[in-house]
Amino acid sequence: MNVAAPREWILLAPDSAAVRELSTRHGLSHAASKVLVNRGIVDARDVERFLSGTLSDLPDLSLLKDVYKAARRIAAAGSRNEPVLIYADYDADGATGAACLYLFLKRVFPSLPVRIHQNDRQKDGYGLRTHVLAPAAREGFRLVVTVDCGISDVAAVREAAREGVEVIVTDHHLPGETVPEAFAIVDPMQPDCPFPGKEMAGVGVAFLLVCALRKVVREMGGFARLPEPPLRPYLDLVALGTVADMAALRGGNRLLVREGLREIRKSPRPGIEALFEASGVPYAAATETDLGFRVGPRLNAAGRVGDSTRSSRILVSESRVDAGHLAR
Repeated sequence: MNVAAPREWILLAPDSAAVRELSTRHGLSHAASKVLVNRGIVDARDVERFLSGTLSDLPDLSLLKDVYKAARRIAAAGSRNEPVLIYADYDADGATGAACLYLFLKRVFPSLPVRIHQNDRQKDGYGLRTHVLAPAAREGFRLVVTVDCGISDVAAVREAAREGVEVIVTDHHLPGETVPEAFAIVDPMQPDCPFPGKEMAGVGVAFLLVCALRKVVREMGGFARLPEPPLRPYLDLVALGTVADMAALRGGNRLLVREGLREIRKSPRPGIEALFEASGVPYAAATETDLGFRVGPRLNAAGRVGDSTRSSRILVSESRVDAGHLAR
């Protein structure tokens, strides 16, 4: 029997004066101040943003390459009822991102034909597939928006263009040497994208697209007759997908997950409430651990075993009864 050698923990020794100053200035414990100093968070504004930031503290959206180009194209589709296909990965990140975009589109453009597609993991594998896109094109879907996939699907995007389909890629994975010739690519990991939030999960990127889309629709006068929807109700999806995808909880992710957990504890949507109930966890006391080790795996399993769209259908359901059946 092999016995693992004990680990030797090496703790950083922060500047004691900086720790004292931080503790005094912000009323923090000595331990919390040490952690912040060790992480390089010492500026007063950075500390406030880390401890109690708001959505306005997210990085400037204009730095996210192509996000407004994508938003304008989607808004144009919405204004003329042009069908939109959301093509998402089958995991929890893809499902939550697809649900976020779908629910926002249906809120802003109630009559817009929108469909979510998630690959069958066994039959289709990962990424865009021409045998899915071609029939969709024949049905009239001329705009495809990917969620958590697409950045490496050069051939599939090229084939879609031949079918007269425009593809907007939203992803968070590293691109290869060649990127797809898509209408727009929203991926902070692109080398020429100056957006600082490189740690975003796919659902985070989808949420940022929703933020840009809301602004574009506002500028088009789209909220003259409809009330402008708040963004906070979508943060439960962002928190669940971000944690389930094991994205680093720093920068914008930390803020989004913290605020998303508050939304879950206060008033979860039927699908998330059903997932908590099926997991035997009270949503009113939801934690990151619950999302990562209880609820998230259940959602991942729903998208990877059997019906691949089950995970997104749970999340967009408006019926607690239907969501409960899907979550079990």
